[in-house]
Amino acid sequence: MIVYLHGFNSSGGSAKAAWLREHLPDVRVLSPTYPAHVADEAAKILRDYFARVRAEHPQDRQLLL
Repeated sequence: MIVYLHGFNSSGGSAKAAWLREHLPDVRVLSPTYPAHVADEAAKILRDYFARVRAEHPQDRQLLL
């Protein structure tokens, strides 16, 4: 599993995230969209995102600690 965190003025659907998925088809690539330019909000959104991923994929829990 790879977690790709985009930079400013980008999103989880960026070309780099797509490139990772295309070139690493056997690897699960997570690429959430969050407001990278607003640190407090980004942190909250990412915490919530990873909590949801953990809940939806308990078999992968050790990978997301």
